[in-house]
Amino acid sequence: MRFFRYFVREAATPLLILAVIACLYALAGLRLAPYPQSLLLALGGRLARGEWLFIAGCSGLENTIGINGYFPGAFVILFAMAATHGKIWTALRVFGAICGGAFLGQNASYFLGRVLPDQNPSRRHNIAEILSAIGVFWHPQLGSAYSFSAGRQRMTYLRYVAILSMAWSPWNLFWGALMYNLGRVPIAAGGFLWVFAVYLLLWLCIALIRTARAIATSESCA
Repeated sequence: MRFFRYFVREAATPLLILAVIACLYALAGLRLAPYPQSLLLALGGRLARGEWLFIAGCSGLENTIGINGYFPGAFVILFAMAATHGKIWTALRVFGAICGGAFLGQNASYFLGRVLPDQNPSRRHNIAEILSAIGVFWHPQLGSAYSFSAGRQRMTYLRYVAILSMAWSPWNLFWGALMYNLGRVPIAAGGFLWVFAVYLLLWLCIALIRTARAIATSESCA
């Protein structure tokens, strides 16, 4: 029982993410929501039209923790920007819509973390935080997991926004410019879901190792 309590404390963030994803897939199983594969087909053509409000809404969803485990990962910036190839002004408008929606989604992830704070927050140095963020913000699902964790760790909002700007903005520029110049999507967007799954699995493994160490330390001190 003590091992279980330690593990839940260490793995609270990935477990919460998995719980939300499980609920969304359960709704799909009950035919109350579409499966991600069906959602891809339905959204592809609509995104290509360049409707900025629709694009901003979809971008917000794919950057919001939990929802984006079901909503196709990185789908919006890949497909919407690829559709603007050769149309620079349309590309700038679409890119602005993507970034605006994504910023709101990442902030939603952060504030959801503040609602569910970690009772034992860990503190890291600024450089470590920035390097960690740069390593995950290349993909919206991984970035939202970082934002959610930052909220749970009670990181101040000003520090969070500063790190978000430094780590997230370069990746947005990179993907936006790349897809505009390519004019096509070289990889299936659904494939990024596997990256997110591996990321969560590694997170759970690290939590398991930390739990084992905490138990061993407490027993040695007893």
